[in-house]
Amino acid sequence: MSNIPTVKVTAKFSDPEGRPLRGAIVTMRLTTTERYQGYVVPAEVRAVTDGGGQAVLAVWPNELGTERSEYLVTVTFPENCTAPCGSPGRVTGRSIRSYAVVP
Repeated sequence: MSNIPTVKVTAKFSDPEGRPLRGAIVTMRLTTTERYQGYVVPAEVRAVTDGGGQAVLAVWPNELGTERSEYLVTVTFPENCTAPCGSPGRVTGRSIRSYAVVP
């Protein structure tokens, strides 16, 4: 299998008091099909925020795309999403969506 080039995107989330949120699920899904050297680029990548509220995703860079490589970004804050010391974050059971273009 080919080594499909990627760039790292870091997402960081915190609760309303500024404490990092652990356990949020970040999904980035390409809105178009992309190919690289005969291979189909993975359409979706997913990561979960760590204790610092960060998730790192390796995604297909727009500069290599055949068209504008746009991602639908979904962040889900599950019931067990917590701030440090086990304090529940105030943003639970919800998700947000937006579009992003990765350089």
